[in-house]
Amino acid sequence: MSRQKSIRISKFFPGALPVKAGAEPRQAMAHLRAHRRGLHNFFREVPNIARALKSAGYATASIGKWHLGKEPFWPEKQGFDLNIGGWDKGAPSSYFSPYKNPMLKDGPQGEFLSDRLAAEAVKFIE
Repeated sequence: MSRQKSIRISKFFPGALPVKAGAEPRQAMAHLRAHRRGLHNFFREVPNIARALKSAGYATASIGKWHLGKEPFWPEKQGFDLNIGGWDKGAPSSYFSPYKNPMLKDGPQGEFLSDRLAAEAVKFIE
């Protein structure tokens, strides 16, 4: 990759919020402060990686754990085209099907969650 098309990440923020939402760390902290004050719509229109990629013609997907809030904050509300398995729970109800996850259809009895999410990611890429 040429230097002109690469990026350098020099500032990091611990935690999942900026990474999952594609937010710049200051935006993420502003969102957390707003959420604590009850301003739940704050983050819906903030620029993020999903919206940026979509505007450039890319398809986007969030596959797996999300847990950044109730339904208004789920991946598809943040600009992702596809949401598989992302909802407000931080830990799965089960690592084996049936998953009891409204955003992931159950697979065959006993299917392992990590294998299923990997297969969904491959299917999306192909």
